[in-house]
Amino acid sequence: YVVHLSSKAGLQKVRELRAKGLRVILETTPHYLFLDKQKLEGEDGPLYVMTPPLRSKEDNEALQEAVLNGEVQIIATDHCSFTREQKLSSDDVRTILPGIPGTEELLSLVYSFAANSGRIGLQQVVNLLSTAPAKAFGIYPQKGSIRVGSDADLVIFDPDMAWTISKENTHSASGYTPYEGVQVIGKPIMTYLRGRLIMGDNIYLGRAGYGKFVFQDDVGRGKTIMH
Repeated sequence: YVVHLSSKAGLQKVRELRAKGLRVILETTPHYLFLDKQKLEGEDGPLYVMTPPLRSKEDNEALQEAVLNGEVQIIATDHCSFTREQKLSSDDVRTILPGIPGTEELLSLVYSFAANSGRIGLQQVVNLLSTAPAKAFGIYPQKGSIRVGSDADLVIFDPDMAWTISKENTHSASGYTPYEGVQVIGKPIMTYLRGRLIMGDNIYLGRAGYGKFVFQDDVGRGKTIMH
């Protein structure tokens, strides 16, 4: 399981491993698909420091193509909610707190990419963000499926809503979004956790202590490596 694939070079290494017969589950993130190293320039550069670092537009395009042709199985976020103040407290890469927020933006970003490409549909987006991760980590069909006996984790999604991502309409404790000003189509409207509404009408309805540990089976066990 390769996490946080960020580069064209890393993708090529995965292709070489697969050509030798190795089964590789490949994961990338929205920031490696849609952001590039130009974000590291200027006073706000520390906001975009993570590991691995942002790469070039060429790397973005290579990973986007890999998503569209099925080489990437999972898109995750590596969400870190360090605040804007925490991130900007240093301009030294050795002491900047690494990581950026992105969970709330994930579905809209990936759906917009899929819709604009015209090459993958909503079902594949669901697979990349939900079903495939559940299978990879051994928690399917409890998670990643809508069926009798599965947890009723559901998102009500408006595929036609056009909106612009900003810190004003996202809810992370970080107080900023790395996708500020990005125009997307499609937005989650309601979220249910095990059948209980926890987000609706832009109001968070979750309760402290409602989380539940999910056991994985042996399917999900294995080494994790990074490129």
